[in-house]
Amino acid sequence: MSTTTTKTIVMVEDESAIIDLITHLLYAPQIEIVPCKTGPQGLATIFDRNPDMVILDVMLPGISGWEIYDQVRGDKALQDTPILILSVTHREEFERRENFGRNNIDAYLSKPFDTPTLRRVVQEMLGVNIW
Repeated sequence: MSTTTTKTIVMVEDESAIIDLITHLLYAPQIEIVPCKTGPQGLATIFDRNPDMVILDVMLPGISGWEIYDQVRGDKALQDTPILILSVTHREEFERRENFGRNNIDAYLSKPFDTPTLRRVVQEMLGVNIW
């Protein structure tokens, strides 16, 4: 009997089409994706679920992705959770952030993204080989 460990990803994204697309592209029996459409819902879900990874948009209703990022990084139990920023915002904005980029558990992909890169980054961040 083999035991498969499910990895939980909380995805905070306000666009339904992007939620559906990423959920489809990352589908695997080993992954549970928990979508959240607002900043406050995403933050509450991250603290409630203690996920293996977070996929985070920056421009969100309620609170920004950067506010969520800062709160997750500031929490002892969650500070090592891998965070993938997936946004249309220009990369230069991210490079100006003092801590972002120096943290080996963070990654950035711009929208639009390509499937092989998204899957590769998710596998690396989760430490699994799925696709």
